[in-house]
Amino acid sequence: MTLDVPRGSSSTPTESGAERVVAGAAGGGRGMVTNRYADWLRAQGVRLHRAAGIEWRVYNGALLPLHDVPRPVDLSSADARQLLGQSGAWLIRYPGQLLLPGDGEARVADGEAWYYVLCDSLVPLAALAKKVRYEVNVGFKHCVVRRLDPEWLAVNGYDCYRAACARYRNAGPLAAEPCFRADVMAKRNAPIEFWGVFVGETLAGYSQCIMDDAWVYHSVAKYHPGFLKDRVSYVMVRSLMEEYTGRQGLTLVNGTRSLSHDTSYNRVLVKLGFRMVPCELKVVYQPVLGLAVRTLFPLRHLLSRLPDSGPLHRVRTVLELEATRRSASPDLRAPRPIPQPLPEA
Repeated sequence: MTLDVPRGSSSTPTESGAERVVAGAAGGGRGMVTNRYADWLRAQGVRLHRAAGIEWRVYNGALLPLHDVPRPVDLSSADARQLLGQSGAWLIRYPGQLLLPGDGEARVADGEAWYYVLCDSLVPLAALAKKVRYEVNVGFKHCVVRRLDPEWLAVNGYDCYRAACARYRNAGPLAAEPCFRADVMAKRNAPIEFWGVFVGETLAGYSQCIMDDAWVYHSVAKYHPGFLKDRVSYVMVRSLMEEYTGRQGLTLVNGTRSLSHDTSYNRVLVKLGFRMVPCELKVVYQPVLGLAVRTLFPLRHLLSRLPDSGPLHRVRTVLELEATRRSASPDLRAPRPIPQPLPEA
């Protein structure tokens, strides 16, 4: 069953049929091709760069793969220098080789690894832990997930966005309502799908998903803190898993390990059936930034005791990125200790 808000409607999307509905249930095709998203960005005036066979985009001063998924990128030193010169970015961040399962999982458990969080196989609800099943089932009693028309979200989504941003420290500047509306409206013809989770007739959260040929990138998730008790995040995530991975056979990617946001969201995702894919973290710095990182890195523990705000927050994030790079690289990290046999009694 497909539930779309009529274009131009400013009222709450109406639901027809069963209490628990996921839009697009009749769908079964592939997602849209990668080039369409890149073409759409260029049409919006976004500057993209190409190297190592992929597109790159500047985000918060860092140059990242446009589709930031756990596919190893082979970027030469010459290409890296050229990208830094062309883009003006302070650094390039991209995935290297995937880590072996045993070592990678141990590094994740120790908080050392860089990893992606994805769902490429839908875990049946009955196979989840009892407490997680309870959370999901309670959520679906209180909530419903619907596909959103961008025009509806632009008009009705700002209160939810503002409340969600206020929940996190270092969440970045809050967009004014006209800017929020313009940003959402600009995505009307993009290979992007919006979803909303409702408690009664109130929008309690929304998600933005970028469509690729085999991947779906869950790029935005905003939940009103006043409705977290209704398990809105559980309902939204489970619905996206069922739609994209279960029905369309796509891999749902929820991003990477977070270095700057105060969130336990990734742990919730793993409980719901996502998995962490650890890999090498590759970082190339502008020369002046590389010098600063090497100078300040020995002082990172001292800096961690200072208030985490403003420019200092950005410095600490870069140093945390460097620490992760070193621990996630087989060539830089310290060897894991080999357990010694216990002496015989």
